[in-house]
Amino acid sequence: MGQQEIWGWDDTNKVPRRIVVDENGKPIVVTDCLAHHATHEDGGDDEISVTGLSGLLADDQHVLDAEVLAVAAALAHKTRHQDGGADEISIEGLAGSPAQKAAASGLASLNASTKVVEQPASITDHLEGMPTEDLATKAPTSEWAFDHAADKDIHHSNLGAVTFIIDGGGSAITTGLKGFIELPWAGTIERVSLLADQSGSIVIDIWKDTYANFPPTDADSITASAPPTISSATKAEDETLTGWTTAVSK
Repeated sequence: MGQQEIWGWDDTNKVPRRIVVDENGKPIVVTDCLAHHATHEDGGDDEISVTGLSGLLADDQHVLDAEVLAVAAALAHKTRHQDGGADEISIEGLAGSPAQKAAASGLASLNASTKVVEQPASITDHLEGMPTEDLATKAPTSEWAFDHAADKDIHHSNLGAVTFIIDGGGSAITTGLKGFIELPWAGTIERVSLLADQSGSIVIDIWKDTYANFPPTDADSITASAPPTISSATKAEDETLTGWTTAVSK
């Protein structure tokens, strides 16, 4: 009948045994079952897939980045409900008041009774005397917010100060030329102020000339008969500037 191969169980060692017997039934080869787990592991000839199997694996599993992002997007989706989001929320009619009030721009307001931020239909709802001119083709002639000359300090100031210090070095200031200063911009002199560190009297003349004609002389005085003057005091100021040449060229 020839050799035959049979399998048996070794209860002592708890392993299967491979037994080969001859034609008379006499065992001639007894071997252990070969360890073949490698064939079922990653890259093995008989690799096992856990797809669809129930239960949890013993080892921690590393989730793919794409799966992490998908889960994070599903859990933290507030941006969908914010301004510009795919599912933007409107607070109209909701109870309570927003944590952040509308900016004081005059374009939105908080209704004190309903606690709802109210947005005007148009910017013109908060402006008076809007110009009717075509601003794209010509300058406005109405007085709405364009009359800078009438009250320029409300929107911005184009005023500047020019400071010149005369130091007596601890002694009374002597007569004579005390120095020069260059003005790099054009403008109009509106006021002159004198400040002293102690009470006294002094008269100051101011000369103006071009760079080409530098240095100036007494003939270039701009103060006429009203030079800046301190009389037995520590300060003086003049906004009238009678007779002065107030225009300054760059």
